[in-house]
Amino acid sequence: MGAALGGEPMKPYLFNDPIQAEQLFGAGTPLSDAVRFAFMGGVNGGAAAVIAMRIDNAAQAYGSLAAANGGAGLSGNFKDYGGYGNTFSISFYPASVQGTLAVIQGTNLDGTPYLQKIDNEPSFSTLIERINNESPVQIAIASGGTSASQTLQIATSQVDGRATLTDGQGVARSTQAYCYQYPSSMLVNTTDSMLVTYNGAASWAIDSVNASTEVFTTGAASTLAGGNYVKLTGATLPPEIDPAISYIIREALTSTTFTLAQPVTTIEEWAVGTVNATSNVFTAAGNTLANGDVVQLTGTTLNPEITANRNYFVIGKSVDDFSVALTVGGVAIDLTGATAGVKVRKVAGGLLAASGSVSGARVVLQLGGASAITASTPSDFNGIRASVRTVDGYTQVASSASVTAAAYSSDSARITLQGSETWGHLNKQALPGAIFEITGGVYAGTYQILHHEWDGLSIDKVRVVRKLSGDRKIAPGSLSASLVYWTSFSFGRLQPPTQALETQLPANGILTTGGQYLTVVGGDKTVYYATLQGDTVETTAVEVARLINQDTTFPMVASAAYNSGTYTATLTLVAKKTGIVPNGFPVSILVNVQTTLLVSAGGTRLQGGVEPNPPRTSAGVTSGNLLLTNGFDSAPTYQRWLDGLEAIKYIPVYWLVPAGTDNIGVQIAFADHCALMSSTPKRRERRAILGHGLGWTSTAIQTRAELFQSERVVFVSPGFTSSDGITGSPRQYPSTYTAALVAGALVAEGNGISDPITHTYLKNLISLERTYQPGSVELDNMISSGVLTIERDPSITRLSRGYRVTRGITTWRVTTNSALKSNAFESISIISQSDYIAAVIREMEESLFIGTGIFPETLDAVRLAINSELLRRSREKVIYGFDPAFTQVTLNRDSPNALDAAYKIYPVPALEFILNTQLLAPIPVT
Repeated sequence: MGAALGGEPMKPYLFNDPIQAEQLFGAGTPLSDAVRFAFMGGVNGGAAAVIAMRIDNAAQAYGSLAAANGGAGLSGNFKDYGGYGNTFSISFYPASVQGTLAVIQGTNLDGTPYLQKIDNEPSFSTLIERINNESPVQIAIASGGTSASQTLQIATSQVDGRATLTDGQGVARSTQAYCYQYPSSMLVNTTDSMLVTYNGAASWAIDSVNASTEVFTTGAASTLAGGNYVKLTGATLPPEIDPAISYIIREALTSTTFTLAQPVTTIEEWAVGTVNATSNVFTAAGNTLANGDVVQLTGTTLNPEITANRNYFVIGKSVDDFSVALTVGGVAIDLTGATAGVKVRKVAGGLLAASGSVSGARVVLQLGGASAITASTPSDFNGIRASVRTVDGYTQVASSASVTAAAYSSDSARITLQGSETWGHLNKQALPGAIFEITGGVYAGTYQILHHEWDGLSIDKVRVVRKLSGDRKIAPGSLSASLVYWTSFSFGRLQPPTQALETQLPANGILTTGGQYLTVVGGDKTVYYATLQGDTVETTAVEVARLINQDTTFPMVASAAYNSGTYTATLTLVAKKTGIVPNGFPVSILVNVQTTLLVSAGGTRLQGGVEPNPPRTSAGVTSGNLLLTNGFDSAPTYQRWLDGLEAIKYIPVYWLVPAGTDNIGVQIAFADHCALMSSTPKRRERRAILGHGLGWTSTAIQTRAELFQSERVVFVSPGFTSSDGITGSPRQYPSTYTAALVAGALVAEGNGISDPITHTYLKNLISLERTYQPGSVELDNMISSGVLTIERDPSITRLSRGYRVTRGITTWRVTTNSALKSNAFESISIISQSDYIAAVIREMEESLFIGTGIFPETLDAVRLAINSELLRRSREKVIYGFDPAFTQVTLNRDSPNALDAAYKIYPVPALEFILNTQLLAPIPVT
């Protein structure tokens, strides 16, 4: 860490070559020199990679060019940071052949001139794109032209099971019928799985029957029509009426009167020989039909006006010939088209005679075999279907039922009946799919049953319902109300084996359960959003727009709008770059499973970008100059060093070097940082290498070194002379750069683990700032003060290889008494070994024991694993040895779900370290 001229401040950069650092930070700057020496290292080489960070304050130069005479307004900035960006300008001229010429001029970081020309670019937005890609300048079009855009839409599903229901005689019973299918687990027969519910009557009270005219009279107007199937129920019925038999309406005389057709005991059927489409006559040899009989027609090919299995009435009977009508005595159906394999069968005869009286009687509509489901969503409900049974509208009283939240959506809830009240499942009532209304009170509205929570054995008490109308949010509470059920019809349909094809009612913008995975792609950038329970289409669109806009690399900006009438949200993506450059830029939107959440519109490319004009004079000639100013560098302050230490807190580094500074406050901050990081749980062990300035006296060096009596600090001396890295001329460097050399040498030696630094010679040193004579009093005093010194090696005469680290000491002094200091020192590798072992044990504990239950045997297992690892490291000679009897594993006092491990190692003979590591990730107690 240190001062530089280039590069973004407070941003860690990873280098694998010193030239990269010089190009970014500027050759000869403290930071680039320190990086160069770290790569140089010792005789065995230096660091393979260096992380470096600029800590002085700096700003990018910037400028603008106002829009004038129809030309574009521009803003720009220098990509790098520092005062040298103030020399740059961008000028625009007419191109030599066509379009626009741009000239970028300035002075490079190394002082050399920069000149670049981009000529004959017909598209001004493409010219700006090229300037941004090919030069150190970044320009944006502030005004002029139009950015390309695209809209994407998401909506809640309208796959809601609604359909048009038409009965067997062509009467549209409802255009808002709700279809639903439930699985075999619902305890119903396998052909009775489709439920259609609509808000309309299917039964009417019978007031009387006229025995002379055979006319039945209802108390209220009905929707019965000739040909409808019905059943009659009641306490007292005419003796001719069997409540188990389905009858056919012969004639609906008025809205309140009807007659019945006489059922046949045996269905008779005849082959139709010919069909005369001109006279509308069927010919069936030997038929015994009579006018007014109810018949059905089938065939391989029927006239298009005839519906198979629909009830028709015979008219115009003559020998073998007859016609059919929709009503008794009605007009013959006008036939067209070819036919093949036609058959006619008689299903009822003339007028049913009825005698006696009625009491509590009702006529109940049965939809019959030709009922049609159309306009259904999903469409697989559509078709001609045979009704199995009718569940008439009814009322159920709920007294103090409890209403609680359901885990499906904000508009669903669980209703639990109280006392002796039940939902009536076995009576085909209150099935999933059924709809009921509450007409008053807090819970007024229309509801549909989504799920039943009944095992088929206990009392049937619980339903999960969803509200369909008004304010759809259901608050918990107590419900006392009448549940008024809509009419339902059961139809034959193969059941799904495991799961209901449940109706998905209009979500009104609400996403029922969440979990939809929404992806928006712009070019090579992608954002993802997984919806949560309770999300809406509106909030989902807003969140996706936020994710796009917070990603500064996304090539577009996004906005979201919501239409509450259609429950549709629109995402608008607008290119950040103005002009035609983004036209055709790919975009897409996708939902993983399009059920509740749908992509209703997803444009595939940006479009509509309009080219801006280049800067212009009043005469319309291309001309303009954008000058960059206000870039600056500053000297590092103490606070910037502290900010830099905070910025690298979680960067994986071991050796820290403050490049080129011997400021006591900065050096103390580095020492404190390394001590704190190395003693914090889940820590990253760190050590700092510090030095002094040129010309320091031995006393000053000793005083500064004694300030850092810590195993986490290495204080080095002396400085040296080496190439300046620019011209090749020699330059004298203080020992604050020796620190970088030593750091590189230590990294090359495996962070000082494999060999003590006493075995490493420093290379490429022309001369030392100070010569320490072996065995001198001065050198002994330096060593006693804790200085890592460099001296000439008397056994090597070549100056380029003639320096070594004196006695390989660190600045950590081992004391046997807190009041006394001894002259015993340890090699740098000792602490490195200890840090390495601590990290290995911690990682081993976490990989082996996270998620393990804490039992008495768990502690023994951890202890055994630690001893096995230490034994392996001893055999690898990483450490001299360890004490297996000392290893202890205990529960952490502050966190009962964590373990503490203590163990004793011997880095070298007769020197023991007691280390502690902690497994911080929670371990389940059971």
